[in-house]
Parts: sequence; structure tokens; C-alpha cells
Amino acid sequence: HATVTRYASRKCSTYGLVSDEWYALVHTPVPISRARRHEKGIAAAEKEWNKLEKDRKAWRLSTVREKQKVINEALRDGETVHFGDLMELCHIKHSELAEYLQSWKWRVVFRGDNVKDESGYLAVFSEQGTSSSNLSAAKFLDAIARLPGNSGQDADATGAYTQSVMKGNKTWIRLPRSRWPKEWVGKYKDPVVPIRANLYGHPIAGARWEEYCRNKLRDIGWQPVEDWPSVYFHPKTKAVLS
Repeated sequence: HATVTRYASRKCSTYGLVSDEWYALVHTPVPISRARRHEKGIAAAEKEWNKLEKDRKAWRLSTVREKQKVINEALRDGETVHFGDLMELCHIKHSELAEYLQSWKWRVVFRGDNVKDESGYLAVFSEQGTSSSNLSAAKFLDAIARLPGNSGQDADATGAYTQSVMKGNKTWIRLPRSRWPKEWVGKYKDPVVPIRANLYGHPIAGARWEEYCRNKLRDIGWQPVEDWPSVYFHPKTKAVLS
């Protein structure tokens, strides 16, 4: 049940250790019931939940409401609101390698396949996805980086989507029962909280991230390259970004 995401074609080093094995970047799914009993799974879960709840402030527990009350108010005021659930995923990264080179990754995502409005109907989204740069752009940058006098770098944005704020219709989520504060138990039947951060899995999360990223890049001098989606040029540094 392993998913191969990408192959590396050379020896790689991790944490200063050189391995003769080929890094296939395999992520093996771990059943949540098993992960909750494993020391590394528990640690990975706490890291992910703390990132969302404390670092990103993706939602505030103090804003909890009974779902039916939110529905009643929306129907009364003629307001469109959305309701969704969170889903937990756990994978062992680099599971094809020796155990000391592996790591456990927990991810909490929004279930974008089951978003409903105040009337119980499936929500419809007019804009979805991102205009990611195409393969020719990636090859173009690789070629430029290898020209005499040039260089290239590769990096990842930390919790990319959740850096931006969720916009559009107000969206309320259910938290897993295991994440309920003690004071919720016995007080609420179906508690929901509004999301603030742009969560992975939401149908418009990609579009919101692209908008946020584009605005941030423009603020520091990057200019979009015409007819090349998600490719930018910086006139001062003469750098190209994909």
C-alpha cells in the first residue's frame, strides 16, 4: 500500500549520513487506529494539531457553536454558510529505507468532497485549483541555473496553504471527538467552529494560496512572466522563480 511519489537518480545524504540506497520517496499509509498507539504516531499527531491550533490559529475553540443554531440563523438571515469535517492522515516517509532514515508525518486536512450548505445541499465552488507552473517552466529554470555564472535553488514553503486566510462563505468544521476540550463534553451535541486558515483539502484552497503567494511576491518586486503561469522575474536580482 505504498505510494511512490518521485524517484531520485543518485546517492543522497540525510542528516549528514550518506546512504547507498536509492531514495524512492515512498510514503506508506498507516491506519489511524495503529498510529494512535505508536509513540512516533502520537508525537507526529501532536505536532500537526499544535501547528494548526496554536501556530496558524486555523480556528479558535472559543468560537464554538451548536451546529443547528448556526443553521437556523443562516436560514433566518438568508446567509450561505458551509459545513465540513476534518480528516486525519498518517504516513511513514521514506519507508523503503532503514528505520533510522524514516519519519512519521501526520496531516490534518479538510474533507473537500463533502461540503454542505445550511440547507444540507452539497456546496458548489466556481473556482478550484491553482495555475501551477508547467513542466517546461521547470526545465527552463533548470537550464538557466546551469549556465555559466548562474546558480539555482530549491525550497519548500512551510505549511504553504495555511499561511493564507480562508475567504468566501463562512465555513464551519467539526473537530474529531478526540480533540474536544473537556468543557464541550455534555454541553454540545454537534459543536462546530469557523475556520480562519486556508486548510489543505478545501476545494478553493489552491486558488487562495496562489492569490496570497502572488501578492506577497509582487510586494517584494517579483513580476509575473506573461503567458507563463506561476513564473516570476525579479528585475533587480535578474532571478527567475517558479
